[in-house]
Amino acid sequence: MARRARLWTQADLAAKIGVSVNTLVSIEKGRATVAFGLIVKALWALDCLEGLEQVAKPEDDGAIQIAAARNMPLRVRERNE
Repeated sequence: MARRARLWTQADLAAKIGVSVNTLVSIEKGRATVAFGLIVKALWALDCLEGLEQVAKPEDDGAIQIAAARNMPLRVRERNE
């Protein structure tokens, strides 16, 4: 929808991000075989990156928080320098 709203053809956007039209079709269809970097390039070309930062926020990921807590030392001792 973002591409069409800008009146760009698939060939236009494909050229902007340096991929074939077939690859762009795969991006638009959400195929899992597309490299994430290509999706980011397409979002960048469309000026749609603002929501991407919310996807991988470690402070909001429970699994990351649990892993960090597991690796936290039980005690912290003074260092002898």
